[in-house]
Amino acid sequence: EKAAAVARALAHACPPENQWSKHVLDLNEYPMATCLDGSPGAYYIRIGKDSDNKGKSRKDSDNKGKVLVTAQGGAWCDFRSATELDECEKQHCCAWHGFAGSCSERAKTVYGSSNYEFEPSEWACNGMLSLDPKINPAFHDWTVVMLQYCDGASFSGLNVEPIELDGEIVYSRGNFIYQAIIDSLQKEGQPLHAGNDPTHLVVSGDSAGGLTTYLHAHQWREALSDDTLPIAVLPDDGFFHRINHPKSPQGCPEGYNYNVMMESIFNHSKPHDGLPQQCLADVRNQGKQAFECMFAQNALPYIPDP
Repeated sequence: EKAAAVARALAHACPPENQWSKHVLDLNEYPMATCLDGSPGAYYIRIGKDSDNKGKSRKDSDNKGKVLVTAQGGAWCDFRSATELDECEKQHCCAWHGFAGSCSERAKTVYGSSNYEFEPSEWACNGMLSLDPKINPAFHDWTVVMLQYCDGASFSGLNVEPIELDGEIVYSRGNFIYQAIIDSLQKEGQPLHAGNDPTHLVVSGDSAGGLTTYLHAHQWREALSDDTLPIAVLPDDGFFHRINHPKSPQGCPEGYNYNVMMESIFNHSKPHDGLPQQCLADVRNQGKQAFECMFAQNALPYIPDP
């Protein structure tokens, strides 16, 4: 009964005009922009509707110049083998397992590959993505770009080398995807092309995608050809507790907390060049480790002004 109620609510919140077009990155142009499984990164676009909602199709909207970019959430994945994770679970040392298992397993899902069908209209119709002006007065009529989350590392990976895991090859190249999408969105026919007269850009994301926004918002300012376009940063979540899970029994090595996970992602994904460089310099000067810049609270001061 509860599931049926949720389904009815979603059906009501997702009107027929909640239509998205899929755009797959060209690996000939962006050869490093691959998901965990090696498939190309992808994003989806929903064109903004006319502000007065009269007479014009979404395609001919007055609001094409207002663009909201949101990075999909979906936790993270672990670069330890499935066998190691199973053993960790048996010892109850992975009690805080807010991650989608091994990256080799995630690579076989929609959160690790663009080859699997992803339908944003099934869930991207609430909150700041809703088309209902009563629910979402700020962005209901904006063009929305949703970045498909397929790298398991908050779009941070810049590891050019393949990673062997569980007898398979996976890739941690999410930031190559992120940068390629920024570039692609400025091409002819795309929302941020000069011919569409972009006037507003808001960069966002939820959960792991919220962390993406804190870590990589600066890349929009650096990469946009129009340096006068105002950019606002509006993450929906992204801060996570750096504590051991209270259910982790004594004797577990370091517990299995968010702190350990981010260090692991940092070491395997090699995200250095995609993080705020001043943050990296400052933590080094403070005698801290570079992976500290993988936390929202540490990256926040380095988000550029609008």
